[in-house]
Amino acid sequence: MNEMLLNPGHTPGLFYSVAYFGACILFLSLNEKRYKVKWTVIHSILYFAGLSFFMFLTDGEESIAFALSMITIFVAIFTFFRVLMKGNRKKAGYYAARSFILGEFAASLAWQLYCYSVLNLGFPELRWLGDFLVVLIIGVVLTVTWFTESRFGENNKDLEITGQELTVVGFLTFIIFALSNLSFASPSTPFSGKYVMDILAIRTLADLGGVALLYAYHLQICEVRGRMEKDYLNKLLHMQRENYRLSVDSVELINRKYHDLKHQLQILRSELSSEEKLSVLEELERDI
Repeated sequence: MNEMLLNPGHTPGLFYSVAYFGACILFLSLNEKRYKVKWTVIHSILYFAGLSFFMFLTDGEESIAFALSMITIFVAIFTFFRVLMKGNRKKAGYYAARSFILGEFAASLAWQLYCYSVLNLGFPELRWLGDFLVVLIIGVVLTVTWFTESRFGENNKDLEITGQELTVVGFLTFIIFALSNLSFASPSTPFSGKYVMDILAIRTLADLGGVALLYAYHLQICEVRGRMEKDYLNKLLHMQRENYRLSVDSVELINRKYHDLKHQLQILRSELSSEEKLSVLEELERDI
């Protein structure tokens, strides 16, 4: 049997590194970047090499070692966004969480479909063919996600994440990851599976639900920001209208006063007594 399927319940770590890296590049491409293309490419290559090497070294870890390795991976994803993306730590953490769950789903779905095609459909167990199919499926998932996310356009670049929103996304990410890997941690819970394909299906569906949930939350954030921006523009337009009205009133008042001053100057040039001229001068001073 192909060495890839000696343990169908275990997804090779290198596939996860491809999925994580692809998800990071996807969200990075939708946001404004700090560095030029050359430095971004170099940094991305180094990051992918380091992530792949770490996933290779920790492949097959269980229990506490597995948890520590996943925390390290998430920190690495966060650092990737923190270095290359313009914005604060909150925005980097937000997209790190979304990339992590998207990478989990892409790798899980690709591995499940590959295992199903070999175990149930009789596909040949060729290592190169398996690698190609898994990477292809990951690429399709990321491509569909890119077209879905790109509709937000400038909203992604200008998006500012609050501490409350980051907390919500972080909590959802933890719950989604815990549910998707619950069967591997303990097969005796009401939400665990006992058979390999059932375990893979539970993990994939949990990750899919997580991707959909985080996407829905992203929609809500963008909608709230859109309403706030619309309200701000309406207030700004109202202020501009008020300023224009005040300017028109001021111009009319000045024109009236200008006409009155001309009239008063004509009066001063006429034959008047000193008292009358003094009265006109006092009125002129009040107008000024």
